[in-house]
Formats: sequence, structure tokens, C-alpha cells
Amino acid sequence: MNKDLYGKQYKIPNNILDHLKKYSNNESISNLLSNGNISYSQMKKLKHRMENGEKKELGEDSFYNWVNQTLNSDRGSIETSKKVKSDTGMQNQFIRPHEKQGFSNHNDVNQDVKITEALKRINQIMSKLI
Repeated sequence: MNKDLYGKQYKIPNNILDHLKKYSNNESISNLLSNGNISYSQMKKLKHRMENGEKKELGEDSFYNWVNQTLNSDRGSIETSKKVKSDTGMQNQFIRPHEKQGFSNHNDVNQDVKITEALKRINQIMSKLI
């Protein structure tokens, strides 16, 4: 699900930017202030850092709550979209495409058996000729 969000850019709301100005001495926050945008991967990294003890340096609860709400909202909308598609008869949207081909392809197995049998016959004929 997260792969659908990579590369996405989010515009940081003005009230959050104003709040973050107090933390402009932090390089990560300074970059956000100059840019006004944040990518999905940056947001994930900052959330992880805030959850692991850097919340005071990175904007405290206001910024953390915005990041958390934004991530949860986008992840939820993708999940809902995939659920609706799955419920309307489309193949399961939660499974990666390479997994949708099935667990085993019986045609390939049958073809392998036929080839093996043909090789055995060829070997038998060759041994009689030599």
C-alpha cells in the first residue's frame, strides 16, 4: 500500500509552517520551511524520529499530529479504494501483481513432464544406435 504513496508531495499548511518557525534551528525543519512542501518519505522519516525521542526538536505535538493525520488519511484512502475494487469483482487489489498468477501453473508442469519424457525416449534411441 505504501508504494502507492512514494513520490507524493504534500503542501504544508500555513498554520503548521508558522508553528515550525520556532524550530528553524533544526536542519530538517529549516529545509521544510524553505520548501513549503514535504515528501511522503520525508514525512515517514520525521514521524519515526519524533516517535523515537526527537519530538521537541521537530515541532512537538502540533507537527506530529499533522504528519500522523496526513499519513493515516492517505493510507486509509488507498485501502478504501482497493477494498472497493476488490468488492466489485476485480481481482484482489491487496495482492501484488506477481502473486496474482497463482500458486502453480499446471500447464508449465505438464509441459516439463512432456519434455522430460521426450528426452528419455531420445536417450533410449541414441543408446540403441551406439
